[in-house]
Amino acid sequence: RGYPVAASSPSVGATPAPTRLRSVFDGQPGARDPRPLRWGAPLAATGPAARSEEVITMAMDPICKMQVDPSKAAGSSTYKGQTYYFCALSCKETFDRNPEKYATK
Repeated sequence: RGYPVAASSPSVGATPAPTRLRSVFDGQPGARDPRPLRWGAPLAATGPAARSEEVITMAMDPICKMQVDPSKAAGSSTYKGQTYYFCALSCKETFDRNPEKYATK
């Protein structure tokens, strides 16, 4: 009951041995995976081959220089035909008070 049955066993209805879900921490000495192990789940693909091919173009907040995902930006402003994205509303308000000072050439 608590032990997996070997795949070559002639037993009918035998369940396969549980497999551990792999993570990005596998194979790294000293790395600890904070997520619990999930038994019975198939091995998940990890690494560069498993990553999505979607490329996200990040924008730089002109006030604090933080990288911002335009789809998740706290706000945006358009100045002289260019759109600027901000990590926080306070950065947007600072930019809106004096856009000439912060706008990139």
